[in-house]
Amino acid sequence: MRPSEFRRYKYVKFENFGLSTFNNGVNQTGELKFEENNSITDFNGTADFEYLYGRKSKLRYGTHWVTHNMKPGELVYQELFDGAVETNNTYGTANNQFPSEWSTYGELDFHSDNYLSINIGARLWTYFGKDNTFMRIEPRITLNQRLQGNKRFQLGLSMNNQGIHQLSSVTGILPQDVWFPTSGNMKPQQTTQFSAAYIQPLNDGFEFSVEGFYKYFTGLMYIQESRDEKLSRDYWEQMISQGTGNASGIEFLLSKKSGRLNMIASYTYSKTTRLFEDINGGVAYPFRWDRPHKLAIQMVFQPTTTISFNLNAVLMSGNPVTVPTGRYFTVDNRLVYDFSQINNYRLPTYQRVDVGFTKEIKPEEHFETREFYGIHIYNLMGVSNPVNAEFQFNSNNELKLIGTSYFTFVPSAFYRIEF
Repeated sequence: MRPSEFRRYKYVKFENFGLSTFNNGVNQTGELKFEENNSITDFNGTADFEYLYGRKSKLRYGTHWVTHNMKPGELVYQELFDGAVETNNTYGTANNQFPSEWSTYGELDFHSDNYLSINIGARLWTYFGKDNTFMRIEPRITLNQRLQGNKRFQLGLSMNNQGIHQLSSVTGILPQDVWFPTSGNMKPQQTTQFSAAYIQPLNDGFEFSVEGFYKYFTGLMYIQESRDEKLSRDYWEQMISQGTGNASGIEFLLSKKSGRLNMIASYTYSKTTRLFEDINGGVAYPFRWDRPHKLAIQMVFQPTTTISFNLNAVLMSGNPVTVPTGRYFTVDNRLVYDFSQINNYRLPTYQRVDVGFTKEIKPEEHFETREFYGIHIYNLMGVSNPVNAEFQFNSNNELKLIGTSYFTFVPSAFYRIEF
């Protein structure tokens, strides 16, 4: 049995506006302060048990309860005059909620004499919200069959539900995560996943594997930015659309985990899309993290027991972003951009190479501690990889994208001691 847990996430943004005047020889100051925050605090209680059936089977079961103290949007407004607080109000407290989730599960691990391993189980998940209660079954099964020559074949099926929704915004300097509960006409998010894999040992410690997967999502969220009025009651129910999505892909992986050279090289082809009836004209579009192609290599070479060199290289498709398909002027002469299509442009290919060196300091003189020093270079080639893009129209009425990149070349050195 595990003890209760306490976890908290909080995001706070401050804005200050000052004013100073000099009238009849008297200097007067005024200040406006805005503090916007959202937070989620979880109180957890868990009980887990195991029961052994001989040497081949193991039964696990247990229960879990969590209560969320959710503040999806509070605004503290202060007016100060000559340093004294004249007004101090807090808005948005009507949106604070305390939903709870309860689940109980059971699973059986079975290992047969013909090298077949089976994990089968289910979880009963219940969500207690302000307006609704949802109860759903989450089945799960994993099969692992060992074949001749240590070859392996794996199959998996699982289903999961989530009553607390997370929406992330990466348009600013820092990302902002907003958590809000299922309420009103909203439904919990559900994910169903299928996977299959084949593993083939090779010579000299190498291993090759290929794995395919498919995920189907329901209850996904999309923010209608124009409806964002965070001080109104249950504002997210008016600014959120729910829809479906899917993700699928196949990964080819070559690995070596013994000897002086350890490495992992992989190529992944994948697609992930979203579909909402009232978004993008009801047509499916690529999700923000859709990257059809990804090639990754990680290598660690240790010529001696005290020296190691490491290499990390990534080459993958750029993220899709939304750019306007046109612009027009309204009757009151305001310029409006037409965003009729979502994620209709893809950023340039992402490419990065990192290298590093580590040396252990006189290991023969240290028995209770170990000391290391080394260097590391992030993005050795100095490639500019845009993480987002802003658009502008030039004098010829042509759209121009300006990418924003961070950490184009970062060298570092370190000293580490291990106890």
